[in-house]
Amino acid sequence: PATVADDSPIVKKVNYILRGAKEQEASAIHIDVLEQEDGTSEFAARYMRDEEVIQTLPLQVEERAKITRRLKVMSRINPYPSSELAEGRIRLKTGRDIQEFHLKFFPEEAGGKTILTVQEPTDSQGESAQPHEG
Repeated sequence: PATVADDSPIVKKVNYILRGAKEQEASAIHIDVLEQEDGTSEFAARYMRDEEVIQTLPLQVEERAKITRRLKVMSRINPYPSSELAEGRIRLKTGRDIQEFHLKFFPEEAGGKTILTVQEPTDSQGESAQPHEG
């Protein structure tokens, strides 16, 4: 059964971002803020394949901290900002499909970027073997 947390806009948005990797046949998702040539900033999820951007999903910069925190919670990492690189894993179940991601959260001093690398699902992940429903 769905809970209030499962129905929150941030949970839905993060699940949408993660499911998009399969739809785009992406090998990675980069979530970060990029400075534009005109001096403005853009917060977006970029779906990557072979180090090339194949699709960009614009996001609200106001949601940046919430999206990062949700991804950290899903990957069982302390959700609060850190000055060190943090790594984790997410297994997401959507219907019969299971998606697995390796995550790297870079500290704000290094740009605050989040990189999710798409992995082949495995059964040998210990605690992270329980997929999140998405």
